[in-house]
Amino acid sequence: MQNIIKPKSDKEILLRNTPGWQNTPDISFIQLKKLTGLTNFTYQATNTHESVPFEMKDVLYRVFGVAEGLIDRKKEYTIFKKLGDLGQSPKCFASGQIWRIEEFMRSNHPSLEQMRDVKYRRLMAIYMRSFMPQ
Repeated sequence: MQNIIKPKSDKEILLRNTPGWQNTPDISFIQLKKLTGLTNFTYQATNTHESVPFEMKDVLYRVFGVAEGLIDRKKEYTIFKKLGDLGQSPKCFASGQIWRIEEFMRSNHPSLEQMRDVKYRRLMAIYMRSFMPQ
């Protein structure tokens, strides 16, 4: 999968759409760090400008990959937004046709090797099960 991010335009998207970032003078204050992803490109976006509130310094910037027929993006957005509003997932701050800006939650991001590990998958399944109605 090739990296499709265009730093200048994506940084401009972040600057215009991330709450608390609008008073940042220019995109040079924004840093992007690539994280892991299977169908999407995910980045930790950090704004180093002093005007940005501490809790908004970092956000997750997701650029959707090609998943034709695999994922219904409208349904995904509706579910993601609702879960965020209920406090069951990261909040969705803004979204466009091929991107989404989300609350950044500090954690360990699983590697592909971890996700292939049977014990790890079992733990993920148990955790995911906790969201299902009893």
